[in-house]
Amino acid sequence: MNSEFSFELAEKIQKYILENICDDAFTDKSVYEKYAYSPRHLNRVYKRYTGKTVGEYIKALRLSQSTCDIENGKSVLSSAIDAGFETNEGFTKAFHKMFGKNPSDYKRNGGMIARFVPYPIRHSYAHYHHKGEEKMKDSIVCTAYVVEKPKRKMIILRSKNATDYWTFCEENKCDWEGYLNSNPYKIDTAAIIKLPKKYVKSGFCDIAAGIEVSFDYKDDSLAKGYEIIEFEPCKMIYFKSQPFENSDDFGVYIDAVNEAYNNFDFNAMSVTVDMTVGPYMNFGAEPERGAKIACPVKDIAK
Repeated sequence: MNSEFSFELAEKIQKYILENICDDAFTDKSVYEKYAYSPRHLNRVYKRYTGKTVGEYIKALRLSQSTCDIENGKSVLSSAIDAGFETNEGFTKAFHKMFGKNPSDYKRNGGMIARFVPYPIRHSYAHYHHKGEEKMKDSIVCTAYVVEKPKRKMIILRSKNATDYWTFCEENKCDWEGYLNSNPYKIDTAAIIKLPKKYVKSGFCDIAAGIEVSFDYKDDSLAKGYEIIEFEPCKMIYFKSQPFENSDDFGVYIDAVNEAYNNFDFNAMSVTVDMTVGPYMNFGAEPERGAKIACPVKDIAK
């Protein structure tokens, strides 16, 4: 089976799972019955593009949904049943293995949790294989606006060798995005960031993942590898596209905001980029919010 065909099969499986995951009777056997291949072959193909077998993928989705159910007041037992577990003990064991805490503890104390995010596999495939139709960017509108940032904190996960989103995920997997975005006190969504030199630690590069939180935020129970750093007040200039309909166009919109940033006349706003006062942030792109990046700036002396 060639790579193009196996990718298409994996994509069909992902779509089928996401369309049926809310059906209580839906299991990995439902997928095996849907497609005329052996479970062993389907799991090998699916794991190649998602990092999980069909069963592992379904379990991760249902356990992640259970964290939302618990957070919204549903009992642990009801959440276990809805997630497809026959016993509370089995649910607790699987929950702890995935999230590092028991569901009862999460119900009592809340906190950040690494929910599984079902990223469209087409996105990574298109990136690594340079697939996809070249689209004209003329119709993409990007706006630039300046925000005065107060003194604040940022929860970050550092990287040793990453240069962008994709290499960061290769090094740290993608659990960071679900984990950071689970913080109810975040100022904005999670971003891949480039740190000012003074914030770079020995043994790590300047690329990290992070979310901004208010300066009075405190959390002593962050997952391993995460830490909190502080930033002084500064100006940030944001470049943002309009929303879009087709999620497969995410790369085109990210390219558009990067192009807007690279071609922007900062002098016209009497500012210049200053990577000593804050982080460069790439928030990625989602259909409902568009693509967005931000960089720190300072006023040009007159």
